[in-house]
Amino acid sequence: MATVTDIGTIGFGNTVTITVDESVGSVTIPILFSGAAASEGTISFTYSTQNGTNTNAALAGIDYLAITAGTQSFPAVTEPISFPITIPIIDDTDAEITESFVLGLDSINGAFSGGTQRVVINILDNDSGQGATVPPGSNPTFGPE
Repeated sequence: MATVTDIGTIGFGNTVTITVDESVGSVTIPILFSGAAASEGTISFTYSTQNGTNTNAALAGIDYLAITAGTQSFPAVTEPISFPITIPIIDDTDAEITESFVLGLDSINGAFSGGTQRVVINILDNDSGQGATVPPGSNPTFGPE
């Protein structure tokens, strides 16, 4: 039986931000578990995506395909384990600034939260046109606000 001090942790490790090109097709982000399971020997968690909340927000169905309520459950383990979450990225033809959304980890049962619980995914635009016009000679960078 696991005691409170040896119950494992689950999270995204030290990952805070991931940047992908719009043409990548999908992004895969691992959820990491290490340590021991709780007394019942079962660990579960839910995860979901959320649109960004600032002026460069990526929108579900337009920039990526949402995960509304994924659930994962697994029996007691003592070795580290990884659960890859794959999110499709939509390659549109709009010239845009870099857009961002979040993958979050929630409702953890049988383990402690460890490391990062939210990861920001930045989508770099691969189109050109009026929406991405910048003054000649400048070198702009875009990111979450």
